[in-house]
Amino acid sequence: MISLRLPLAVALLSFAGCGGSGSRTAGAGTAPTIRTLTFEPRVVYAGAIPTTFAIGMELLGPERDATELQLTVRDPVGAVVLDQRYPLGTTGQGSDTLGATVSAALSRLGSFDVAVQVLTAGGRRSNVLSTTVDVVAYPWLDSLPDPVVRRHAAAAAFDGSIFVLGGERRDLGLDPGPATAIVARFDPVRDTWSLGAPLAVARRALTAASNAGVLAAIGGYDATGNPVGTNELLAAGASGWSQGAPMPTARAHAAAAAVGGRIYVVGGADAGSDALGTVESYDPLTDSWRTEPPLPHPRAECRAAAFAGRLVVAGGRRNATDDEPWLDVFDPATGSWTFPRSLGDCAYLVAIGDELFGGFASELFGTQPGALTNWRLLTPSLQPARRGVAAAAMAETLYVFGETTAWRYVRTLEIR
Repeated sequence: MISLRLPLAVALLSFAGCGGSGSRTAGAGTAPTIRTLTFEPRVVYAGAIPTTFAIGMELLGPERDATELQLTVRDPVGAVVLDQRYPLGTTGQGSDTLGATVSAALSRLGSFDVAVQVLTAGGRRSNVLSTTVDVVAYPWLDSLPDPVVRRHAAAAAFDGSIFVLGGERRDLGLDPGPATAIVARFDPVRDTWSLGAPLAVARRALTAASNAGVLAAIGGYDATGNPVGTNELLAAGASGWSQGAPMPTARAHAAAAAVGGRIYVVGGADAGSDALGTVESYDPLTDSWRTEPPLPHPRAECRAAAFAGRLVVAGGRRNATDDEPWLDVFDPATGSWTFPRSLGDCAYLVAIGDELFGGFASELFGTQPGALTNWRLLTPSLQPARRGVAAAAMAETLYVFGETTAWRYVRTLEIR
């Protein structure tokens, strides 16, 4: 059944006085007329959280005795799920604007018919105006959590799965927890986890990206707490990891993304936890590294994504106390960086199709190619996301993995 919560809060926009409940029997006089009904929003997400609807209409009636608004809602098969009256005030003769707000929780999918009518103190009824509200699936869903309680892991989509690699164990009663070599593999189709071949070197605060048929797990702090340049490679279908050429600059809390056949590793922290502007790129086909132009804004704990042929870097920290707000964008074709705008802290940054999505605490923002200065707010996530989360995207879906929770965002379910 649909669930409608109606503490209906009626907010009059232009009424001066308050009327009583009035009689339920018809009386003499002219019935009011309503027209130009507006009911917003017209599309909402299904769920237990109430949505606030704004009702507006034009009221025509010389009697000044409209006292109630009747709201009737029918579900997709025609059954009445709400039929209730709410008190109104009254105003002068002639044409007046009536406005109200309704809080309702809709838990069932489908198109609902909404009918609105005004009643007078004498029991006269206006005409009925109708509209529809479409209730659609919520774009955020709880997902099956990572079997390992950890933070500062790396995540990447590869070989039909989402891989969550390494990280800091948070279930052993130690703070900070030890680095782990555990690799968990999430199958989005079956919604199941399995353990993959472990890394040869346990690491936390590492980064990962896939390109040219391999998944690369790069950098991080090793079991002794020292930053490393370790570069382990997993080929599609392989049963274990191999050692690739190490990253020239040992670092942790860097970010990685694959652009134009190369894996770019940006920023990070050195042994003294200082934020770095270092950028190095790896070619999996030649197993070689190349130094790239440095970040305009050095940072650690940042996020990176490949988007419209460019490398986008967001979030992170300048030092132990200050966040880095600037968005840095690298164009491999020109070898140059731009920083189009200040964006704020970023828990994850993922490209899906022609859109780039950034998670800032519980808020989700998105943008399209050529619009990196204009981000729009999308449906907020189920839980606040911190820098320690791991995230990756596959098949129009964003996956975010926390220490003990996981949730997914389905791009195609977002109300546009």
